[in-house]
Amino acid sequence: MILKLLNKYPILIQITKFGLIGTFNFIVDLSIYLLLTRQLFFYYILAHVIAFLIANSVSFILNKNFAFQDKDKNKIFIKYIKFLGFTLFSLIISGAVLFICVHYLKMFDVYGKILGAIIAAIWNFIMYKFMVFSYKNDKINTI
Repeated sequence: MILKLLNKYPILIQITKFGLIGTFNFIVDLSIYLLLTRQLFFYYILAHVIAFLIANSVSFILNKNFAFQDKDKNKIFIKYIKFLGFTLFSLIISGAVLFICVHYLKMFDVYGKILGAIIAAIWNFIMYKFMVFSYKNDKINTI
């Protein structure tokens, strides 16, 4: 049943793979953020930027090869620049959500980080799929 659904809608495989990579990145991001804010007493926005950039350092390779299975090696630098641009924009999105949650909504910072990550993930998937790794063949390999 599930395999039939995945064969009928191959984008579900990409979303699942993207979600696994995103979950891994978020765990790394949150761990570094908590270390920086709770143990080293960094300002939470600075800690957010540092943690976000470290967690996304391998994201390009994982998304390129695993989630979107982009085998094109000719335009890797251009794709990396696009990826970096969209990732930096998602850093702004998640940072703004974090700031609003902490300063205006008086939420616990970790909840703001989680909400920001969810909103940024939606942006990232759409941009990576259609702008960075433009998948030309909808026959996506299985998980």
